[in-house]
Amino acid sequence: MKKKKTTPLDEVPSSKRGRQRKPSTTPLPYIQITKETEILYVQLDMEMEDETFDTIADIGKSEITDQDYFEIGMRNCILRTIEEAKELK
Repeated sequence: MKKKKTTPLDEVPSSKRGRQRKPSTTPLPYIQITKETEILYVQLDMEMEDETFDTIADIGKSEITDQDYFEIGMRNCILRTIEEAKELK
């Protein structure tokens, strides 16, 4: 029985992540934060068979919304900005 451990998105093979878009180098327009909500969560490390992983990934791909894509994109923009700022120091 082959087990699989979950990994951060950057470590997941692109074939498992769905369609990828090339990042834009165009500056984003003004974005205003209108509300802040604290969300507590727990990150789990999981082991499962490849078939189970693929089934759950397919469910996720069929359920994902534009809001989900936006939140992933915004998170990655923030993380990249932080990393770039660290490199400049």
